[in-house]
Amino acid sequence: MRIKKALKRFAYETFRPHSREEYVELFTRGDGEGAAPYPWFYARVFLVCLLLFGIMCIGYSLSGLDFLLVAFAGGIFADLTFVVLLAEIYPKRDLSLLAVLAAMLCGGVLSSALSYIGYAFRTYTPFAEQAWTAFVEETGKDLVTIIVLLIVGKRDPLRCLIFGAAVGGGYSAFENAWFMYTNGFYASGSAGLSMAVQTGLWRSLGTPFSHAAWAGIFGWALSGEKPYKTFRPYAMYAFGYTMHFFVNFPLTPMFSGWKGYPISAVTGVLSVALLIFLTIKSFRAVRPLPSADVSEDAEAAPQTEDRLISENGEISLHFASGASFRRSGDACTGYRLMSNVLLSAAALCVFFAMIGPTCVFGGYRNYSYRDYSCWEEALADVQNGHVFDYDEERPYLEQDPSLNKSYVFEDGKITSVTQAQTYGDYEYFFTYVLVPEEVTGSTASGALPREEQSDESDTAYRWEITSVSVDVNGAKYYRQAAHRVNYETASDGSVIGIYDPRPYYYFQLNSRILSITGTDGERFTAIVSGTTPVRLTESIVFTSVFSAAAVACGVGYAVYKLKIRRIKKCSTKNVSSVK
Repeated sequence: MRIKKALKRFAYETFRPHSREEYVELFTRGDGEGAAPYPWFYARVFLVCLLLFGIMCIGYSLSGLDFLLVAFAGGIFADLTFVVLLAEIYPKRDLSLLAVLAAMLCGGVLSSALSYIGYAFRTYTPFAEQAWTAFVEETGKDLVTIIVLLIVGKRDPLRCLIFGAAVGGGYSAFENAWFMYTNGFYASGSAGLSMAVQTGLWRSLGTPFSHAAWAGIFGWALSGEKPYKTFRPYAMYAFGYTMHFFVNFPLTPMFSGWKGYPISAVTGVLSVALLIFLTIKSFRAVRPLPSADVSEDAEAAPQTEDRLISENGEISLHFASGASFRRSGDACTGYRLMSNVLLSAAALCVFFAMIGPTCVFGGYRNYSYRDYSCWEEALADVQNGHVFDYDEERPYLEQDPSLNKSYVFEDGKITSVTQAQTYGDYEYFFTYVLVPEEVTGSTASGALPREEQSDESDTAYRWEITSVSVDVNGAKYYRQAAHRVNYETASDGSVIGIYDPRPYYYFQLNSRILSITGTDGERFTAIVSGTTPVRLTESIVFTSVFSAAAVACGVGYAVYKLKIRRIKKCSTKNVSSVK
């Protein structure tokens, strides 16, 4: 029964209308006294961030909005909501929400920077990489948590847990954004957006099970005086490190895919279970004692759920603790509650309707290998059937200035030149740079004459091609180099790949081909990026269903608002007639 009552109050406080004074109190909190209001602001944060994420996806799909904005909006919404919820459950009015959000932002940036410095020293051996990654990330977050708590000063257990979770949530938000960016940006079109959105949504589900939980648990261990003389910080650090190590098992070759998911799930459940236990324990430790007046009310209040009707007809629901909230209050309260529920449901439906056509069914990125029997066959595929013929070793032609398209000057001298020249049906752009060349005796071919050199040293200068591009239907394509790999068998039977420095040059017009490798100049293999086709029918059905649900919720919201308006109008008339 107590859980049922708690859920009822949780739902009511989340969706009931809140006044402007309550918003002001939430953001100006920091030195007040007494018990803090019941959590409610987190739900507003979640819905606003989710709608912002959907708008960013639409903007990227239709107008080429910067992909970083999509990744940021998708990476932060779950962690921000979780951190705000933890801050709201603090039972006193002396915890500033703005301070918690500042710790999340600054702590996330600093811990991410420390982690990326540590990544430079990791090895890519299975399990060793896993162990080093866990060490780097947990150490970075915990060091920043220590710094934040030193700045905050107050060391009660729940406050320390909240600020630790804020640091972990900030790190998680930036990591989510990074994974969304890397998984989505390099894929093309709707497939890239689909990968990014799926990554963001899946990773958001793990918010209370991973970084925020581990850093929050470590923060709790730093509460009290002289915590470092106890075993708690070291035990909680070891716990977070162990959980982090095992949660990444699906990424290892031996436990990839479904083999590692049960291990990852167990670690997540253990993490959130310990977080909930410590949160409840800490809440009870710092909860303010009720005053004498409140105690008398609590004793007079019924110990079971009971509906009480006051003289003015208002109905209240009382709990065992003596706290109560208005179930229906005046005739409009219930309608206000339902209208807010419908408005929240409409917002969720709008989000899924927005990402449906652009993200969910955009396809999945995958890789395949394509073999060719000769270089000409590979060349025809990678260049989409175009045949390019140009002088790969074309010299810099200074006698015809009309060929020059751009210059780079350094200390009054030209050090880089781009020239254009037409071969066949295409216009090519050759970029040269001036490089020194050691010579003995006579001047090297293509070097500047001795009298044009600026010193008397034995260094001559020559123009060297650094890049070649071609214009095809207004788009520029730059020359690529296919790797030549010769495979040899070592004495122990292992195969060794030896790169040959002589490249095959080509213009890559087929963007799905990521790279080409050649074996002995006879066989060639290309890595091809592919996606599942866009499922138009499923996309239309998905979007239509959520759009219809959003409209239905919106209509229900409008109906309730009209009822509220009508009741208020009738109440005003009755009061006027009485007067």
